[in-house]
Amino acid sequence: MKDCFCTKTYQCLGCERQEERKQAIAEGRALTRKIAECGTRAGYNRHLKLKEETCADCRQAQKESVMRAQAKRRAA
Repeated sequence: MKDCFCTKTYQCLGCERQEERKQAIAEGRALTRKIAECGTRAGYNRHLKLKEETCADCRQAQKESVMRAQAKRRAA
């Protein structure tokens, strides 16, 4: 549990990720994130962030996500 800054008695996932990142930097390789795929809400947000026109699949995913959230709020 060295270099773990959390208060848990076991090493948390965040700290494991930090160690992985440190090791990758030491080995000279970069850690890359997975690019959000179209047809997901994350893909919709990626289009917005890059100031692109959203594709039909991403618009549909966003619409479904909003509809689920609204239904959940109504049910509560």
